[in-house]
Amino acid sequence: MTLEKINRLNELLIGVLKLAYLNLLWLVTVVCGLGLTFGPACAAMLHYYDRWLRKKEELPVFRSYWRFLKKDFKRSLIIGLIYELMFAVILGNLFLLKNWYLLAGNVLILVILLISFTHVFSLLGVLPAERVLSVFKVTTVLGFGYLHYTILAWTGIIGSYLLLAKVAPAALFLFGIALTGFFLGTASKLVLGELEKVNGTI
Repeated sequence: MTLEKINRLNELLIGVLKLAYLNLLWLVTVVCGLGLTFGPACAAMLHYYDRWLRKKEELPVFRSYWRFLKKDFKRSLIIGLIYELMFAVILGNLFLLKNWYLLAGNVLILVILLISFTHVFSLLGVLPAERVLSVFKVTTVLGFGYLHYTILAWTGIIGSYLLLAKVAPAALFLFGIALTGFFLGTASKLVLGELEKVNGTI
């Protein structure tokens, strides 16, 4: 085995450990916040992915996560609570409603929510001055504007979950949330890369 291959293997193993660590930090944040800190936890994790995947920075996981968690806490908390409420209402409707046209309408709203959700926490770090409503608008437009990246992200998430559930169910607990963040972060990295070509450095 050459030195280059050893370095690549080492980088891969470090990456896997980062995923497990981020997954643990996300779970601790959400559990300690009784579910209310879903938004800040997602924002901190996706901010870390942005610096790691897009900017190629090697940051200490815990200190960076904690710093990102505090950085935009209020705005990410509000956004997270809005998404939690909307997802809860829509999913409840899907189980309770009987009329097909109401079900179809709720499915459509759910799809729009997922498309908006794909980039919302990744873009908080590059939209520091935007109000919450503006963030929703921008992320929804980008989600539809770069729909192929959005579809690839959710395909990767679903595919990895199905694969892990089949071959290593315990890995879902160790890496599940972090894998979701990884795919969402990768999609946002590609979107921001496209925007950088047009607008310069973001």
